[in-house]
Amino acid sequence: MIERLSIKNFAIVDHIEIDFGPGLNIVTGETGAGKSIIVGAFALLLGRRSQGDLVKPGTEEAVLEALFRVAEYPEVKSRLAESGFNGSDELLIRRTINVSGKSKIFINGQIATLNLLENITEPLVEICSQHENLRLLKSSHQMEIIDRFGKLERECSEVEEVYLRVTNLIDKYKEHIEKGISQEREELLRFQIKDIESAELILGEDEDLNIECQRLTHAEKFRESLGIALHTLDEDDDAVLRKVGLIKESLMKLSQIDPIFSDASERVEKCRIELEDIAFTLSKSGERFDLSPDRLEFLNSRIAKINALKRKYGASIEEVLEKLEGLNQELHSIEHFEEVGSELKNKILLEEKNYNVASEKLSSGRRRVGSRLSKQVEQILSSLGMPKVEYKIDMIKRPLDEGLAQILEGKLFLGPKGFDKAEMLFTSNPGIEPRPLAKVASGGELSRITLAIKKIIAESGGTSVYLFDEVDTGIGGAVAEVVGRNLKDVSRYNQVICITHLPQVAAYADNHFIVSKESKNNVTYASISHLNEKERVDEIARMLGGLKITATTTKHASEMLKMAQEEIAIQ
Repeated sequence: MIERLSIKNFAIVDHIEIDFGPGLNIVTGETGAGKSIIVGAFALLLGRRSQGDLVKPGTEEAVLEALFRVAEYPEVKSRLAESGFNGSDELLIRRTINVSGKSKIFINGQIATLNLLENITEPLVEICSQHENLRLLKSSHQMEIIDRFGKLERECSEVEEVYLRVTNLIDKYKEHIEKGISQEREELLRFQIKDIESAELILGEDEDLNIECQRLTHAEKFRESLGIALHTLDEDDDAVLRKVGLIKESLMKLSQIDPIFSDASERVEKCRIELEDIAFTLSKSGERFDLSPDRLEFLNSRIAKINALKRKYGASIEEVLEKLEGLNQELHSIEHFEEVGSELKNKILLEEKNYNVASEKLSSGRRRVGSRLSKQVEQILSSLGMPKVEYKIDMIKRPLDEGLAQILEGKLFLGPKGFDKAEMLFTSNPGIEPRPLAKVASGGELSRITLAIKKIIAESGGTSVYLFDEVDTGIGGAVAEVVGRNLKDVSRYNQVICITHLPQVAAYADNHFIVSKESKNNVTYASISHLNEKERVDEIARMLGGLKITATTTKHASEMLKMAQEEIAIQ
């Protein structure tokens, strides 16, 4: 759940903080008071793109913060951990927006990207608005609802995995056919393969060659330094090894007089042995390296050859060799054109069968789930003042695209979500056949259908917070009371934040907030406050009676609150 929302220098807000509670949080206020600012702040904290005109005039930067409690949402904590963020029980999101529209995002104090923000918050908050009602008209969104209600995630994943394999093979097959048998291409491939193979490249040799070339380039300094080291160690009359030998002899004589010198004698002996080994190594080093000009010329030529291949085929020897492998595979495809094409086609047909099996399994689950969902939606709509409604979901098997008909044997649509197309059908008039929502549902009817679906989905879990933005549009009277009751039901499973104009809905609040605005020195400010019981009565009276609030209106508001609370207590 969300515990706190902070908004600073945003639109007409100077600085407000809202401490939301569990259950049903209601936000009310006059039209134009700034209630939509809360929705806008939420949208930005969930990953919507920012705009500079959202920053309060006269300020440089808007700051939005939301503190979520995610202890009961392991998926969110897992997504945080996978992205290298602190996966604690608290999630703090902070977003700043400057006047140019640029923004910075912080998750638990660490800088984050917009895509990561969307990924992290996706299971946390769902905004339900009039825009959401319009989304309900789209077949793709209807399918998402069905899959989510039916918990068909595993079946969807199976279909998508097979779909990706099929399309990958189809792409390879198309590429193979497009290239065809080209003599010019075959000659080019043979030339490139010979160009690389003739070099007989060895992984890592370029590094070794560069080291040796560097050594030979400074050959004179190498000889001089090596000679000095050898002479000083062992070849001069005054060499280090001779002096160490004299020290060793002196200490041995002293140890015969006093054993205390034995340890020093042994340690000097170890030094002498180590120095002898170093001298031997240096001597062999001089023998091992060919310091001749011919060797340097060979090295430069070899390095130039390797660099030329890198420029043409890859940035490293490893990439050049990978390119060689790809060239050989392409040449093999040309030399065995029919054989390779037939092999790819067989693989495609095999995966197509797997796709059809997985899609049919998913389709069967959707039809079963759709029937169950339809009945539940009808029951809720009946309670929302639509007793004669008929609501059903059709699953239509889409045909295969013409462009794939020559490759695949089947006749059903190939897509990452299967071959189904969902169509939600509706009628509120007995005797009239249900038709697609987009053609017959009014704004008020869409609002009720959306609420019904959200209630059903909420009971199955998965989302922490529901933000309802005036979903009661086109609703009033007794139906509004039922809407409030249904929102209260949703809040038993999830935290709900609802912006409403209906007093019947506001009466069911666990926490009631009011947004208001005022002008000071020709500047408009919005503020929000948490209402106590008396203030709630006054606000609901205002919602009932408008500008003139009478004693009767206040009494009606008090009774409305009392009845709602009694109903809640009984449940």
